[in-house]
Amino acid sequence: MYVIKDESGKITGLSLTKILGAELANHQDPELRAFLELADPSLSASSQLQALDGASIRILEDLIDVLVDRGALIFTDLPEAAQQRLLERKMLRKMVRKEKGLPEPEDEFILSDDKIF
Repeated sequence: MYVIKDESGKITGLSLTKILGAELANHQDPELRAFLELADPSLSASSQLQALDGASIRILEDLIDVLVDRGALIFTDLPEAAQQRLLERKMLRKMVRKEKGLPEPEDEFILSDDKIF
């Protein structure tokens, strides 16, 4: 990616190909980040971090499921607030699947040490 700058050195555009007057973009340049955020706020570092957080949370939930399944973790050993949050998220995902008409996984259960829920 190449940046196009005006006479004062301010970024005014981007190009995927090298054109006359364009210079190679430095992806760490704060001015480039500011230009991208102005064009599309979803490109901001905080927006990208927030999007990654959601995916990371799901990874942790899946990891907890695997550890409970294998007996390496007892769900009730987690702090009560963590248990509650995990159960809430699992129930909400189940509700979303139902709202969207998606099939329920056969092995779906609400987290518990003995899988009776």
